[in-house]
Amino acid sequence: MDLLDHAARGGPEPFWATRWAWSWLSLLPGGVVACLLLSGPAPLLPSQRPGSRRLTGGWALLAVVAVLWLR
Repeated sequence: MDLLDHAARGGPEPFWATRWAWSWLSLLPGGVVACLLLSGPAPLLPSQRPGSRRLTGGWALLAVVAVLWLR
């Protein structure tokens, strides 16, 4: 349980989405794998510019609900 607590509170902020967004996206099939691959800097993808926007938890929740509803 300590490892989960450390992962939720510590460590660097994910690149492409907030922690809440990744939490919601992990509910999708393949979401955990996507989180592991895309939550940090990817060697083949361009790095984010300082001040760029990321996917937030509310938008990720809406996307997950839409995908699961359409499925």
